[in-house]
Amino acid sequence: FTGRVALNEGLHFASGSVTDLSGTVIYNPRAPMLASGVQQRAGRLIGGGSITTARFGAATASTGYAGPIDPAGKLVAETGATINLNGASGVFDERVSQRDLAATPQWSDAGRLTIGGGALIDGATITAFGGDDGDGDTTQTRASGGVIDWVSPVIRQDRDPADRSGSALSANQIMASGFETVIARGGFTTQGDVSLELGRAFIATTTASDGTRPAQDLLVTAAAGSSARIVAPYISLASSSRRTNSQIAQATPGHLTLSAQAMDIVGAVDFNVGNRFVTTARGSVTLESIG
Repeated sequence: FTGRVALNEGLHFASGSVTDLSGTVIYNPRAPMLASGVQQRAGRLIGGGSITTARFGAATASTGYAGPIDPAGKLVAETGATINLNGASGVFDERVSQRDLAATPQWSDAGRLTIGGGALIDGATITAFGGDDGDGDTTQTRASGGVIDWVSPVIRQDRDPADRSGSALSANQIMASGFETVIARGGFTTQGDVSLELGRAFIATTTASDGTRPAQDLLVTAAAGSSARIVAPYISLASSSRRTNSQIAQATPGHLTLSAQAMDIVGAVDFNVGNRFVTTARGSVTLESIG
């Protein structure tokens, strides 16, 4: 019996559910008293948590997993579900001289969403903002926003309720949720007109989430009719293979622009993007072969 979880699902967040994995501040109740008669604010900050769907072993593995629900299945978050991966903020009394302490804002980074087997999340409310850095501007922070890590995503501008494949990733949802880094494992495809702007990085890699490096080339595809632009301070396209795939399908007429301050292209990368592929970097571009 799997309840509301289908056999191809690993996690299911029902409508109205609230999953709060946000960071928090923990103050030390045994902190010393200050000369002013108040207790020093000391303690620690915890960053946002993580949600991962990935296979961790066969049914007979030492983990003890033997149920009918496969953790590598899809993650489903229904419309009305809420998932909070935000960072946290607090104020601590930090030493600013040999004699004095001063109230000092502290903050933590947002969490991570790792999808190993596809997901249906575009109807859910997901937040992954870094903690407030205390400068009075709540629209910007020095804390890092969340990381969304997805296997072979199909990146669209907005949701398509008719697509139940679990591969679609909405650029609008990524940006509205506070995610600042996107990791596309095995490559990615853009579909339709797409404009994705990230605060930290866009990384496409053949390295698996567990760190293993299968010998495969990286496939970057702009589907027919797609005109996509991805902007981030850092962009990396990294393959563990030496050679591109000579059997790749004929290039589609899609267009793709990657724009970054710094860009790395490592190993064999197949660009299935038709007659226009543009990269721009205001800083450095590194091309590295696999030895």
